Amino acid sequence: HVATCVKEATGYTVGDWITARRLTEAAALLLHTDDGVEAIAGRVGWADRTHFTRLFRRRYGTSPGAWRRAQRP
Repeated sequence: HVATCVKEATGYTVGDWITARRLTEAAALLLHTDDGVEAIAGRVGWADRTHFTRLFRRRYGTSPGAWRRAQRP
């Protein structure tokens, strides 16, 4: 029932919503910390840096490192 309510309210499945939230948090950490990509992946819940990078690239269109370089002044 909860999954159906979340899908109706947000348009996302629970899993997609959680993934999007984790990637948003990772982007904030990339922008505001000097932590490495592997450390950030771990902080937001991915033990596998490769999987994290793949999902980040799918959402933001570039790797986490390249995104960080492009976003920072």
